[in-house]
Amino acid sequence: MWIFFLDKKEDSMPENQEFLYVLLASLLGIAGHHFFLSIGLTKTTTSNAGVILGSVPLFTSIFAVWMLKERLTLIRIIGIILGLIGVSVIVLTGCQTFI
Repeated sequence: MWIFFLDKKEDSMPENQEFLYVLLASLLGIAGHHFFLSIGLTKTTTSNAGVILGSVPLFTSIFAVWMLKERLTLIRIIGIILGLIGVSVIVLTGCQTFI
């Protein structure tokens, strides 16, 4: 992040208050995520954790459509449906194989 600021002109550098916000956001964004993830994983079963962790990219795509107004194309819909099915099948079958 700081490399981005070093490449910019002097007038585009964040003010002192903005540096505090950037520092706070970076700490909470990384450390907070891992802290709450580890707490949550200790409170649930491994199959639930697998569903949650496996579906994060899928929900990121869904939220991008909803919040960022990304286009919802047919290929994206098919990918989300197949991803949800894949995560569910892998987690719900446990150690069984499909060979």
